[in-house]
Amino acid sequence: MLGMVPDEIGFSSALTGGASTEETLRPYLDALRDFRHEVRTTMRAGGDKGAVLGACDRVRDEVLPSLGVRLEDLSDPPSSRWKLEDPKVLL
Repeated sequence: MLGMVPDEIGFSSALTGGASTEETLRPYLDALRDFRHEVRTTMRAGGDKGAVLGACDRVRDEVLPSLGVRLEDLSDPPSSRWKLEDPKVLL
């Protein structure tokens, strides 16, 4: 029905293991929050683009793999693609 918001945001109960939407999304949203904080802090302190690119690389190489997400850089737009994988495979 138009205007209705489902209890789950695209995650089946099989994927969430019965966890609430907040519990399921928490690690991903925490990673986004932390990345945003690092970029904002770096730029407010007069940081250069190398520091911001380093933060981007840390998210790709350290943070997302621990969450089971592979982020691959591409030469053509949209410049990257993500895939869900078992964190054990990525680490």
